[in-house]
Amino acid sequence: MKKIQCPICGAELRVTVTTSKRGKHAIGVACPQDGRHFRGFINHVPYVQEVLNKATEAAMAETQQ
Repeated sequence: MKKIQCPICGAELRVTVTTSKRGKHAIGVACPQDGRHFRGFINHVPYVQEVLNKATEAAMAETQQ
């Protein structure tokens, strides 16, 4: 997997799953050194759901081994 770097400091960006106050999931991308460098969210529901489904399947497969 290719690592994504902060355009300001070059640190590897941190990717997390976030949940809004309304309960909607999003994928968060932020600079771990300073969130003001780079911070963004992917909110497209079908894409986020697909990513979460794949992550769940991978975690389940890993625990079954």
